[in-house]
Amino acid sequence: ECLFHHTNDDAIDADFSNGTINNCVFEHCKENAIDIMMSSLTVHSITIIGSQNKAINVKDGAELIGDNININNSYIAISAEDLSTIGLKNVNIIETTFGILSYKNKTGAGHPEVKVAQVKFSNVKQNYLKEKKCLLHLNNIDIQEEVENVERIIKNKK
Repeated sequence: ECLFHHTNDDAIDADFSNGTINNCVFEHCKENAIDIMMSSLTVHSITIIGSQNKAINVKDGAELIGDNININNSYIAISAEDLSTIGLKNVNIIETTFGILSYKNKTGAGHPEVKVAQVKFSNVKQNYLKEKKCLLHLNNIDIQEEVENVERIIKNKK
């Protein structure tokens, strides 16, 4: 078990890494609780409370898989950008501004793929946002609704 409490930056920033995180709690991170780029990460039994930016940020071709994720009182719960892949199950998202994002952030980058089974949203202002050509599959439903420029939308809400 581990605890990250009141971090001034990302609690875990894994670039070009592979690994597993089990039974961890992240409390009051000023940036992201978990931020991965060009990495492969497995997470089990993770609780994130009070992340001021993104609770989980997966970008630039990274892959995240896992289960039993609880995210509470964060700005953005889960973000997938630029050719990243997310596969999660048993996820609870409570009192966040944005639940799950799937979008292309960098020109010329590929589109992310997000699949989350058994996800529950409670008191979330916007459960999900997905850009054109990005994949977002929640509770066995392929989300078709699309928006333009997710990055602009999330910056305008802060």
